Amino acid sequence: MADLGADVPFGQVAAKVKEHYDIDLAVGAPRTLTERVACELTEADCLPVAGPSNTAEMLIVETDGGMVPLVETVVGAADARKGKRTHWREAKVCIAQQQGEVVPKAGVTMGGPLEAGAILKRLVEALGFGPKTHVHCVGDGAAWISDQIEELFGTQGIFLVDLFHVCEYLTPASKVCAPDSSQDWVASQKRRFLLGQAREVVAEMKQHLEPASVDDSQAPVRAAWRYFSNRLDQLDYPRALALNLPVGSGAVESSHRYLVQARLKRPGAWWCADIAQAMMNLRVMRHNRLWEAYWEKRWAEPLRRAA
Repeated sequence: MADLGADVPFGQVAAKVKEHYDIDLAVGAPRTLTERVACELTEADCLPVAGPSNTAEMLIVETDGGMVPLVETVVGAADARKGKRTHWREAKVCIAQQQGEVVPKAGVTMGGPLEAGAILKRLVEALGFGPKTHVHCVGDGAAWISDQIEELFGTQGIFLVDLFHVCEYLTPASKVCAPDSSQDWVASQKRRFLLGQAREVVAEMKQHLEPASVDDSQAPVRAAWRYFSNRLDQLDYPRALALNLPVGSGAVESSHRYLVQARLKRPGAWWCADIAQAMMNLRVMRHNRLWEAYWEKRWAEPLRRAA
Protein backbone atom coordinates (compact mmCIF):
# COMPACT_ATOMS: atom_id res chain seq x y z
CA MET A 1 0.00 0.00 0.00
CA ALA A 2 2.82 2.42 0.81
CA ASP A 3 4.36 1.75 -2.59
CA LEU A 4 1.09 2.50 -4.37
CA GLY A 5 0.28 5.43 -2.10
CA ALA A 6 3.61 7.02 -2.97
CA ASP A 7 2.63 7.02 -6.64
CA VAL A 8 -1.12 7.57 -6.99
CA PRO A 9 -3.86 9.41 -5.06
CA PHE A 10 -4.87 7.56 -1.91
CA GLY A 11 -8.41 7.19 -3.25
CA GLN A 12 -7.13 5.00 -6.10
CA VAL A 13 -5.05 2.63 -3.99
CA ALA A 14 -7.90 0.47 -2.68
CA ALA A 15 -9.14 -0.23 -6.22
CA LYS A 16 -5.65 -1.22 -7.37
CA VAL A 17 -5.13 -3.54 -4.40
CA LYS A 18 -8.51 -5.14 -5.14
CA GLU A 19 -7.65 -5.48 -8.83
CA HIS A 20 -4.22 -7.04 -8.31
CA TYR A 21 -4.62 -8.94 -5.04
CA ASP A 22 -8.40 -9.28 -4.57
CA ILE A 23 -8.11 -7.72 -1.11
CA ASP A 24 -10.75 -5.31 0.17
CA LEU A 25 -9.44 -2.28 2.04
CA ALA A 26 -11.15 0.30 4.19
CA VAL A 27 -11.40 3.63 2.38
CA GLY A 28 -8.99 5.43 4.70
CA ALA A 29 -6.46 2.61 5.10
CA PRO A 30 -4.13 3.55 2.19
CA ARG A 31 -3.68 7.10 3.40
CA THR A 32 -3.20 6.10 7.03
CA LEU A 33 -0.62 3.43 6.28
CA THR A 34 1.29 5.37 3.60
CA GLU A 35 1.58 8.49 5.75
CA ARG A 36 2.64 6.42 8.76
CA VAL A 37 5.44 4.75 6.80
CA ALA A 38 6.51 8.07 5.28
CA CYS A 39 6.59 9.88 8.62
CA GLU A 40 8.76 7.16 10.19
CA LEU A 41 11.52 7.58 7.60
CA THR A 42 14.82 9.11 8.67
CA GLU A 43 17.45 10.83 6.56
CA ALA A 44 19.52 7.66 6.74
CA ASP A 45 16.65 5.74 5.15
CA CYS A 46 16.33 8.13 2.21
CA LEU A 47 19.83 9.30 1.31
CA PRO A 48 22.74 7.11 0.21
CA VAL A 49 25.54 6.41 2.64
CA ALA A 50 29.01 7.84 2.21
CA GLY A 51 31.12 5.87 -0.25
CA PRO A 52 34.87 5.50 -0.60
CA SER A 53 36.51 8.93 -0.63
CA ASN A 54 39.13 10.19 -3.07
CA THR A 55 37.62 8.14 -5.91
CA ALA A 56 35.62 10.69 -7.95
CA GLU A 57 37.37 13.04 -10.36
CA MET A 58 34.29 14.99 -11.46
CA LEU A 59 30.83 15.25 -9.89
CA ILE A 60 27.84 17.13 -11.28
CA VAL A 61 25.35 18.70 -8.86
CA GLU A 62 22.18 20.67 -9.45
CA THR A 63 19.45 22.11 -7.25
CA ASP A 64 16.17 23.78 -8.10
CA GLY A 65 13.10 24.94 -6.21
CA GLY A 66 9.42 24.47 -6.94
CA MET A 67 6.27 25.30 -5.04
CA VAL A 68 4.26 22.77 -3.03
CA PRO A 69 0.58 23.38 -2.04
CA LEU A 70 0.18 23.38 1.74
CA VAL A 71 -2.74 23.79 4.13
CA GLU A 72 -2.80 24.54 7.84
CA THR A 73 -5.53 24.83 10.42
CA VAL A 74 -6.10 28.29 11.89
CA VAL A 75 -5.73 28.06 15.67
CA GLY A 76 -8.91 29.00 17.50
CA ALA A 77 -11.18 28.86 14.45
CA ALA A 78 -14.83 28.28 15.38
CA ASP A 79 -15.36 25.93 12.43
CA ALA A 80 -12.40 23.61 11.76
CA ARG A 81 -13.70 22.93 8.26
CA LYS A 82 -13.57 26.61 7.34
CA GLY A 83 -10.66 27.58 9.58
CA LYS A 84 -7.94 26.56 7.17
CA ARG A 85 -5.31 28.58 5.35
CA THR A 86 -3.75 27.48 2.09
CA HIS A 87 -0.36 28.66 0.91
CA TRP A 88 2.66 27.54 -1.10
CA ARG A 89 6.19 26.70 0.05
CA GLU A 90 9.29 25.99 -1.95
CA ALA A 91 10.64 22.46 -2.05
CA LYS A 92 14.29 22.28 -3.09
CA VAL A 93 15.36 19.22 -5.06
CA CYS A 94 19.08 18.43 -4.97
CA ILE A 95 20.76 15.92 -7.27
CA ALA A 96 24.32 14.68 -7.73
CA GLN A 97 25.87 12.24 -10.17
CA GLN A 98 29.19 11.13 -11.52
CA GLN A 99 30.00 12.25 -15.03
CA GLY A 100 28.40 9.83 -17.46
CA GLU A 101 25.76 8.52 -15.04
CA VAL A 102 22.18 8.53 -16.27
CA VAL A 103 20.26 8.45 -12.96
CA PRO A 104 21.43 10.88 -10.26
CA LYS A 105 21.14 10.50 -6.50
CA ALA A 106 18.55 12.88 -5.08
CA GLY A 107 17.23 14.57 -1.96
CA VAL A 108 14.40 17.03 -1.24
CA THR A 109 13.90 19.60 1.51
CA MET A 110 11.43 22.36 2.28
CA GLY A 111 14.09 23.98 4.45
CA GLY A 112 16.40 26.81 3.52
CA PRO A 113 19.76 27.01 1.74
CA LEU A 114 21.65 25.40 4.61
CA GLU A 115 19.40 22.34 4.56
CA ALA A 116 19.75 22.06 0.78
CA GLY A 117 23.51 22.42 1.11
CA ALA A 118 23.61 19.64 3.69
CA ILE A 119 21.81 17.32 1.26
CA LEU A 120 24.22 18.19 -1.56
CA LYS A 121 27.15 17.43 0.72
CA ARG A 122 25.63 14.09 1.73
CA LEU A 123 25.05 13.17 -1.92
CA VAL A 124 28.56 13.98 -3.13
CA GLU A 125 30.09 12.12 -0.20
CA ALA A 126 28.12 9.06 -1.28
CA LEU A 127 29.60 9.40 -4.75
CA GLY A 128 33.23 9.51 -3.62
CA PHE A 129 33.96 13.20 -3.09
CA GLY A 130 37.55 13.79 -2.02
CA PRO A 131 40.26 16.48 -1.89
CA LYS A 132 40.94 16.12 -5.62
CA THR A 133 37.32 15.99 -6.79
CA HIS A 134 36.01 18.76 -9.02
CA VAL A 135 32.34 19.70 -8.58
CA HIS A 136 30.40 21.22 -11.47
CA CYS A 137 27.12 22.87 -10.53
CA VAL A 138 24.65 24.35 -12.98
CA GLY A 139 21.60 26.29 -11.79
CA ASP A 140 19.27 29.19 -12.38
CA GLY A 141 21.56 31.89 -11.00
CA ALA A 142 19.91 32.21 -7.59
CA ALA A 143 22.49 33.67 -5.22
CA TRP A 144 21.88 31.07 -2.52
CA ILE A 145 22.91 28.24 -4.86
CA SER A 146 26.25 29.74 -5.85
CA ASP A 147 26.86 30.73 -2.22
CA GLN A 148 26.33 27.16 -1.07
CA ILE A 149 28.62 25.77 -3.76
CA GLU A 150 31.37 28.14 -2.69
CA GLU A 151 30.86 27.40 1.00
CA LEU A 152 30.69 23.62 0.56
CA PHE A 153 33.39 23.06 -2.03
CA GLY A 154 35.56 26.17 -2.17
CA THR A 155 37.96 26.13 -5.11
CA GLN A 156 36.87 22.58 -5.95
CA GLY A 157 33.45 23.83 -7.01
CA ILE A 158 32.47 25.75 -10.15
CA PHE A 159 29.01 27.26 -10.59
CA LEU A 160 27.55 27.82 -14.07
CA VAL A 161 24.36 29.73 -14.82
CA ASP A 162 21.88 27.60 -16.74
CA LEU A 163 21.94 28.68 -20.39
CA PHE A 164 18.14 28.59 -20.58
CA HIS A 165 17.94 31.27 -17.89
CA VAL A 166 20.43 33.38 -19.81
CA CYS A 167 18.06 33.23 -22.77
CA GLU A 168 15.16 34.21 -20.52
CA TYR A 169 16.91 37.54 -19.98
CA LEU A 170 18.04 37.93 -23.57
CA THR A 171 14.55 37.49 -25.05
CA PRO A 172 12.86 40.56 -23.50
CA ALA A 173 16.05 42.61 -23.97
CA SER A 174 16.01 41.81 -27.69
CA LYS A 175 12.86 43.92 -28.14
CA VAL A 176 15.00 46.97 -27.32
CA CYS A 177 18.41 45.95 -28.66
CA ALA A 178 17.17 44.57 -32.00
CA PRO A 179 13.45 45.24 -32.41
CA ASP A 180 13.45 44.29 -36.11
CA SER A 181 15.32 40.99 -35.71
CA SER A 182 14.82 39.95 -32.10
CA GLN A 183 14.96 36.17 -32.67
CA ASP A 184 18.16 36.39 -34.69
CA TRP A 185 19.67 38.68 -32.07
CA VAL A 186 18.89 36.23 -29.25
CA ALA A 187 20.37 33.33 -31.22
CA SER A 188 23.46 35.39 -31.99
CA GLN A 189 24.04 36.40 -28.35
CA LYS A 190 23.50 32.82 -27.21
CA ARG A 191 26.24 31.68 -29.59
CA ARG A 192 28.54 34.37 -28.25
CA PHE A 193 27.95 33.21 -24.67
CA LEU A 194 28.83 29.66 -25.73
CA LEU A 195 32.03 31.00 -27.33
CA GLY A 196 33.05 32.73 -24.09
CA GLN A 197 32.22 36.28 -25.16
CA ALA A 198 30.05 37.19 -22.18
CA ARG A 199 32.03 40.34 -21.36
CA GLU A 200 31.67 41.59 -24.92
CA VAL A 201 27.92 40.95 -24.89
CA VAL A 202 27.55 42.83 -21.60
CA ALA A 203 29.62 45.76 -22.90
CA GLU A 204 27.45 46.09 -26.00
CA MET A 205 24.22 45.83 -24.02
CA LYS A 206 25.32 48.78 -21.92
CA GLN A 207 24.88 50.99 -24.98
CA HIS A 208 21.17 50.12 -25.05
CA LEU A 209 20.40 50.69 -21.36
CA GLU A 210 17.11 52.42 -20.68
CA PRO A 211 17.24 55.92 -19.13
CA ALA A 212 17.37 56.08 -15.35
CA SER A 213 13.88 57.61 -15.40
CA VAL A 214 12.43 54.32 -16.70
CA ASP A 215 11.18 52.03 -13.95
CA ASP A 216 13.05 48.75 -13.50
CA SER A 217 9.90 46.79 -14.33
CA GLN A 218 9.91 48.41 -17.79
CA ALA A 219 13.65 48.08 -18.41
CA PRO A 220 14.49 44.59 -19.76
CA VAL A 221 17.96 45.58 -21.03
CA ARG A 222 18.92 47.00 -17.65
CA ALA A 223 17.68 43.81 -15.94
CA ALA A 224 19.70 41.59 -18.29
CA TRP A 225 22.79 43.80 -18.07
CA ARG A 226 22.73 43.71 -14.27
CA TYR A 227 22.12 39.97 -14.19
CA PHE A 228 25.03 39.19 -16.50
CA SER A 229 27.38 41.81 -15.03
CA ASN A 230 26.99 40.32 -11.55
CA ARG A 231 27.67 36.78 -12.82
CA LEU A 232 30.49 37.08 -15.33
CA ASP A 233 32.50 34.44 -13.48
CA GLN A 234 29.52 32.07 -13.72
CA LEU A 235 29.20 32.13 -17.52
CA ASP A 236 32.18 30.00 -18.57
CA TYR A 237 30.39 27.82 -21.11
CA PRO A 238 33.51 26.96 -23.19
CA ARG A 239 35.06 25.24 -20.18
CA ALA A 240 31.93 23.16 -19.55
CA LEU A 241 31.59 22.18 -23.19
CA ALA A 242 35.27 21.25 -23.44
CA LEU A 243 34.87 18.94 -20.43
CA ASN A 244 31.57 17.50 -21.71
CA LEU A 245 29.67 18.97 -18.76
CA PRO A 246 26.05 20.18 -18.86
CA VAL A 247 25.29 23.85 -19.51
CA GLY A 248 21.59 23.46 -18.65
CA SER A 249 19.74 22.39 -15.53
CA GLY A 250 17.24 20.12 -17.26
CA ALA A 251 18.22 17.14 -15.10
CA VAL A 252 17.12 18.70 -11.82
CA GLU A 253 14.01 20.23 -13.36
CA SER A 254 13.04 16.77 -14.63
CA SER A 255 13.76 15.33 -11.17
CA HIS A 256 11.52 17.96 -9.61
CA ARG A 257 8.63 16.99 -11.88
CA TYR A 258 9.09 13.32 -11.05
CA LEU A 259 9.88 13.46 -7.32
CA VAL A 260 7.59 16.31 -6.26
CA GLN A 261 5.08 17.52 -8.80
CA ALA A 262 3.89 14.13 -10.09
CA ARG A 263 2.52 13.23 -6.66
CA LEU A 264 2.07 16.40 -4.64
CA LYS A 265 0.81 18.87 -7.25
CA ARG A 266 -2.33 17.05 -8.32
CA PRO A 267 -5.60 18.94 -8.89
CA GLY A 268 -7.25 19.75 -5.56
CA ALA A 269 -4.39 18.36 -3.46
CA TRP A 270 -3.29 20.31 -0.37
CA TRP A 271 -0.86 18.93 2.20
CA CYS A 272 0.16 19.52 5.78
CA ALA A 273 3.81 20.58 5.75
CA ASP A 274 5.12 17.58 7.68
CA ILE A 275 3.17 15.11 5.53
CA ALA A 276 4.37 16.80 2.33
CA GLN A 277 8.00 16.44 3.39
CA ALA A 278 7.41 12.84 4.45
CA MET A 279 5.81 11.93 1.12
CA MET A 280 8.73 13.48 -0.76
CA ASN A 281 11.11 11.49 1.44
CA LEU A 282 9.22 8.33 0.54
CA ARG A 283 9.59 9.02 -3.16
CA VAL A 284 13.25 9.95 -2.76
CA MET A 285 13.96 6.68 -0.96
CA ARG A 286 12.58 4.70 -3.87
CA HIS A 287 14.40 6.86 -6.41
CA ASN A 288 17.72 6.26 -4.61
CA ARG A 289 17.02 2.50 -4.72
CA LEU A 290 16.90 2.17 -0.95
CA TRP A 291 13.36 0.74 -0.81
CA GLU A 292 14.35 -2.91 -0.38
CA ALA A 293 17.07 -2.07 2.15
CA TYR A 294 14.57 -0.13 4.24
CA TRP A 295 12.06 -2.95 4.42
CA GLU A 296 14.72 -5.54 5.14
CA LYS A 297 15.90 -3.41 8.05
CA ARG A 298 12.36 -2.78 9.24
CA TRP A 299 11.42 -6.47 9.29
CA ALA A 300 14.75 -7.46 10.84
CA GLU A 301 14.27 -5.25 13.92
CA PRO A 302 11.36 -7.24 15.46
CA LEU A 303 13.29 -10.47 14.87
CA ARG A 304 16.34 -9.09 16.69
CA ARG A 305 14.20 -7.95 19.61
CA ALA A 306 12.50 -11.37 19.79
CA ALA A 307 15.86 -13.14 19.79
